[in-house]
Amino acid sequence: MKRNVTLLTIIVILVSSCTVIRQGEVGVKRRLGKIDPVYVEQGPKGYNLFTTTILKVPTRSMNIEVKPDLPSKEGLTIRSEISILYRIKPEAAPKIVQNIGLNYESEVILPVFRSASADITAKFLAKDMHSGERGQIESAIRKQMTEILEPRGFVIDNVLMKSIRLPEALAVIKANDTINKTLTPTILKLRQIEAFKSLSNSNNSKLIITDGKTPFLSLPEKF
Repeated sequence: MKRNVTLLTIIVILVSSCTVIRQGEVGVKRRLGKIDPVYVEQGPKGYNLFTTTILKVPTRSMNIEVKPDLPSKEGLTIRSEISILYRIKPEAAPKIVQNIGLNYESEVILPVFRSASADITAKFLAKDMHSGERGQIESAIRKQMTEILEPRGFVIDNVLMKSIRLPEALAVIKANDTINKTLTPTILKLRQIEAFKSLSNSNNSKLIITDGKTPFLSLPEKF
């Protein structure tokens, strides 16, 4: 009985002191609280259960979905949905774990993105984010993030602006611009004639003030 218990204990220890580093990740070995500067490659790995742990760090391309409010050049706030595609250099994984930890997305990548995106979009008009300028904005954000993050072991593969929601105020301005461009003198004259006809068909008493050219003012006759 004791022999079986001992054998079972040995098996449990052996299983517990083994791990598998899969494709798309590397291992970071921490021995007695110190990080080994050499990363652990793919495959089954054994380690001393009592002194060592192996942390797994993904090196495949990762995607972060964010919905930031971005400033525009004219001072508007633009709601957006953006994807950040990044990956970690395998050789940088031990340094990242030692200096930042495993919460590197919230501690480093997202703060750098928020700063870079605000800096870049503040140089563009809101309408540019809905036009061919979008690609230029994406590239500029990616470039600024790369300058900060690549020395720390991160590769920014892409920044994609998936959707942009312009503020209501800008939509009203665009609509008014469209209306103003289509209101030619001829159309205005026709609208004026139509308004006169509508008034002439009305049974209510009215007083019409106009010079025959400009828009009219209609007041009740008792005014």
